[in-house]
Order: sequence, then C-alpha cells, then structure tokens
Amino acid sequence: MADVYLNAKLETGMPGTPGFSPIATVEQTEEGAVITITDKTGTTTAEVLNGSDGRDGEKGDKGDAGFSPSASVTQTAEGAVITISDESGTTTAEILNGSDGRDGAKGDKGDTGFSPSASIKQTASGAVITVTDEEGTTTAEIQNGKQGPQGPAYELTAADKAEIVTACETDIKDYVDTEILGGAS
Repeated sequence: MADVYLNAKLETGMPGTPGFSPIATVEQTEEGAVITITDKTGTTTAEVLNGSDGRDGEKGDKGDAGFSPSASVTQTAEGAVITISDESGTTTAEILNGSDGRDGAKGDKGDTGFSPSASIKQTASGAVITVTDEEGTTTAEIQNGKQGPQGPAYELTAADKAEIVTACETDIKDYVDTEILGGAS
C-alpha cells in the first residue's frame, strides 16, 4: 500500500539544537566523595560524606541444628566402596578396579644411540681428560698444583693415644666376633 498525503504541504522545519553528552566524575576524598556532572545546562557538584556504622540489629531466631556430613572409603578385593552420609541420608558408591587396557600401536624406530666415552691419561705435569660424544671430541689438560707449605707439627697427647688404642681394640673385637666367630661371642 502506498503512502497517501492529502492536502499536505511539505515544509522544512527548524534545525534542532546540537546534542550534548553529559560528563560525570567521582573524586574520592577523606570525608567521602565529590560527584560532578556537567550537562548542557551547566555543572552540578554534590558531596557525599562517609556515614558512621549503624546500630546493631535485633537478635534473630535460633537456627536449626547443624549436621556434619561424613565420608568413608573402604577398600575391597574388587575396588573400593565410598559412603557419604548427610542430612538427606546415606549414599554409597562402589568403584571397581579396571582391567589393563590393550597395547598401543607400535612406535616408530628411534634414532641410533650413541654412548659417550671418557678417558684420563696421566702426564708428567698433570692429566689429559678426553671426552667423545655425538658432537665430537673434547680434550682438557689439568695441571698438577704446587706443593703447599708444611703444616704445624702435632704431638699426640696421652688422651689421643688412649682413644686410638680403644678404637683399635673395638674394631678388632668386632672383626673377630663377626668374621671369625660368626657373631657368636
């Protein structure tokens, strides 16, 4: 159906006013917050102060008695039994041991392995260490260190000598008991 205009005179109306999107900001302060809204009529500011805690409410009715659910697991020859008891009753579930799964598909042949080798050769000045792996051979030369200075002399005391004699006697007795007498002392 077509639009029909009877006795209509089409005229252009007056242009509308430009649109304006309001801007709102909230700034936190120590006392609360300041809310600022700017729209086409101007800017309005309001301060919202932090309130104090309200008074305690009236004591409520006593609640129903609580119920602590319990759970147990009992191992069986075939698996396990899980039992859970709560307010609505007891639920039991039996978990059976599964059988082994079937073998997987044969994998691709792996790359040829390589066993590294290492050797140490004593030299007049130290040693040469040689390691051979997949990436090649590495050699390192280790030099002997210099002789350190002589340490201070120590003379054994009578207590030192007695301790050594006691330790040797104990070791000899233990050897005779276990190795010669077979632990039958």
